[in-house]
Amino acid sequence: WEGSCLATTEDTEETLSEKNRLVASEKDFSYRIVNYVGADCVSPDVTVVVLGSYTIGSDSSVVSGAKNIDIVFDKSVLTFHSFAPPSYCGITNWELNVPQQIPDEGCGDADGVPYKGRKDYLIFKVDGNKLYFGVDEEVSADGTITPYGDTEGTRSPKLDEDYFEKQ
Repeated sequence: WEGSCLATTEDTEETLSEKNRLVASEKDFSYRIVNYVGADCVSPDVTVVVLGSYTIGSDSSVVSGAKNIDIVFDKSVLTFHSFAPPSYCGITNWELNVPQQIPDEGCGDADGVPYKGRKDYLIFKVDGNKLYFGVDEEVSADGTITPYGDTEGTRSPKLDEDYFEKQ
């Protein structure tokens, strides 16, 4: 499953983009996120590869045709392509284009890199050759952020507009 190139200016004045790829077997998955400098997904900045397992549950109680899915993260690997920081996630020997496994305890939730054992409670829907997941948060008119997926009771109430296409 491959995501399209998505441009964003989120959390920065610089235009960035990302492209994602998801490979799933019967119970395990590999999820690759490549962040790029610029809006065209050409110049890679950082690659995150996350490995884990999943369990498909019952039908979603709020989104027609969607199913519940529980994801457990096992390992995260980071590769810096354009800048090797002196220290990140407790690692102090980063080199350009050299992947390194993130410590099992992770980098902290603020960094967005999943840590070993983290569990997310999501929804998903397959519609033809498209795979949709639920939104991971919503922002209200007053700027309040409501995160989804941290517990079974906080599964997303709607699907994200972005999707993966079957390859």
